[in-house]
Amino acid sequence: MKFITPFFIVAITLLQTSVLHSQDLQIQQKNKTKTFKTGHLIKVELTNRPDSNCNSCSLRYIIGRIVSYKKDTLQLQIKIENQPVVVNGQEIGNKELAFRDKMKEEWPFIRIPSSSILSITKQGIKHWNEKNAGDQVGIGVITVGLISLIAAAYTDDEQKNDSRVSFGVTTIAAGLITVAIFDRKTYYIENPLQTKTHGGHWRIK
Repeated sequence: MKFITPFFIVAITLLQTSVLHSQDLQIQQKNKTKTFKTGHLIKVELTNRPDSNCNSCSLRYIIGRIVSYKKDTLQLQIKIENQPVVVNGQEIGNKELAFRDKMKEEWPFIRIPSSSILSITKQGIKHWNEKNAGDQVGIGVITVGLISLIAAAYTDDEQKNDSRVSFGVTTIAAGLITVAIFDRKTYYIENPLQTKTHGGHWRIK
């Protein structure tokens, strides 16, 4: 019995580790692997409902917290759900359902088959941010550049005018680069309905 007890402890520990690992959502592209941890917020673009009869409609999407991924099913707690409103095969608008952060415990659950997922974008770890840090910094830098260009338009001193224009253009370019570098990356998933490539499709493990 003295040998059996440690054996069972090790076995149970390994089993728990395997179960916990299976809760995370992992995608793979050749030798590259990306993991979306349980509890993190993601945006999932989905195929439109079969009864929508609208091939040109915008895609529906869900922003939610990852609960688990197992048996080819992703379970999320919904923060935001957005889907096109279709009448007679024509999109006439969008319907959005959103829940406040203070209502976190009341966010509804949804199960999503992996076959309906078109793309995945990370949205936040603890809280959902409409704009990421790179966007905010980049927009701030671009604003400074625009102010410099506006100031140059009201400057009579030609030397100062050229200096401000040069500074404004350089600053705006730096802001645009910042936004591009730190933009949230969207991972496009292998799907018969997926046409975008963006460096190749990813496969859900």
